Amino acid sequence: MRQQASLARTATRYTLPPLIHIVPTTPPEVNGLTDYCRQLWRYWPEPEPKWAIASPNVVHGAEEAWPGVSFHPFERNASSLGAALEESGEKTAVLHYVGYGYDARGVPAWLPKGLEKWKSDGGKLVTMFHEIYASGPPWKSEFWLRPKMVRIAQQIVDLSDRWITSCPDWFDRLTDEFRADSKRGCLIPISSAIDPIDRAPVDPWPLANGKQISVAIFGFPRTRSLSLSAHRRLLSILADKGRIHRVMLIGREPDPVTGSEVDRVLTEIGLIGRKETLFNATSDAISKKLSECAIGLSYYPYGILSKSSAFAAYAVHGLTTVIPKSAKTGPGPFLENDEFRPEVCWEALQKPPKSCDTSVYLPDKVAAKFAAEVAKACASS
Repeated sequence: MRQQASLARTATRYTLPPLIHIVPTTPPEVNGLTDYCRQLWRYWPEPEPKWAIASPNVVHGAEEAWPGVSFHPFERNASSLGAALEESGEKTAVLHYVGYGYDARGVPAWLPKGLEKWKSDGGKLVTMFHEIYASGPPWKSEFWLRPKMVRIAQQIVDLSDRWITSCPDWFDRLTDEFRADSKRGCLIPISSAIDPIDRAPVDPWPLANGKQISVAIFGFPRTRSLSLSAHRRLLSILADKGRIHRVMLIGREPDPVTGSEVDRVLTEIGLIGRKETLFNATSDAISKKLSECAIGLSYYPYGILSKSSAFAAYAVHGLTTVIPKSAKTGPGPFLENDEFRPEVCWEALQKPPKSCDTSVYLPDKVAAKFAAEVAKACASS
């Protein structure tokens, strides 16, 4: 807690400037990036944060969906972006970067050009790399476009006064491949989009006492399907031993095809009768259901796990997240499962999970740390 208090003091040691955030799209469109930005704004360490938003896709109803900010739409070209930034009058910008958000092919070559002109007039830039570049096999367009994606990312790294990313894999990639200065960078995990409404002490670990557990699979429909597939053999062991009370599918309602895929897997495992769904629900309702679960499933390995808001929600609600086994690992509220040897994970689940600090995934802690990076950018010469 002392560390987090220090972060808050660092952020407010200077008067935090008014900000303009550059984002691919705005509320009321629902996606992980807009949710992330709204969480930052909601928990920003100022009573009334002075934010503006620049976006090539200001969705109808944005003002009603996000009151308290001003919106500056722009076309997808350098001069229009520069005009939107100039119109806002702000001298500090936060770029939320994911290439495909700004260009259908993932190569927004105009973006660094617009930022370079604005910076030449004294602007300060903080970049949050939600992604860096895409890759794929030769029959995919991203294989051939990757050099352009890399070049754009490099230009943005070079323009940034401070940079942030959310997971160890991308931090290492930025420092190793793009020669980003680690002293100007920071690793800040994605925060939970679901506030825990009940932080009561967790009961004794149920699997160590022969009890059944509820398993959460939280997130967008496709990610739920992938998470289920990544751990189906482990779930089969838990089901065969009679240790599953409920499998809770939580998040947005799936389309018929994705919903059928999940039901097929649950039927094959023998758990279709123990399925419970909570779709399109309020944060409080989701929090209540998560608090009833002992473990959550994720298909993200350790290196990119902290970019998942679902993982953050599991963590702050006291769940142990089961993730795929990978070469890189570290501490955290998770347990690795090798689907070739799921019995190893089953044995590990018999012991109570190790305690660890999950407060780093709370939205107020994430916002305080992010604000501290903005303050450092403004203080840099």
